[in-house]
Amino acid sequence: EDPEKLMNLFIDTFLEQKICPAEIKVRDKRSYLFAEDLCQKLKIPLNMENSLEALEETEFEFWNRFGIPNEEDDSSNTLQ
Repeated sequence: EDPEKLMNLFIDTFLEQKICPAEIKVRDKRSYLFAEDLCQKLKIPLNMENSLEALEETEFEFWNRFGIPNEEDDSSNTLQ
């Protein structure tokens, strides 16, 4: 509900852990807009890619582990 607060938590975590990613990759415009300010503040590249294999594998495992149908793959998830 508060993307700015979440972004500040990301930045604080990077600073506390003394880490900084060399690059952030996203696969949709919403994620790009969310990460844009972070990347500008950290002076790191932000790139949008159609497919991010590691993220897709992680999502698949998450949905399977918790028994939640993946909304992108669930064609029965329609409004009536």
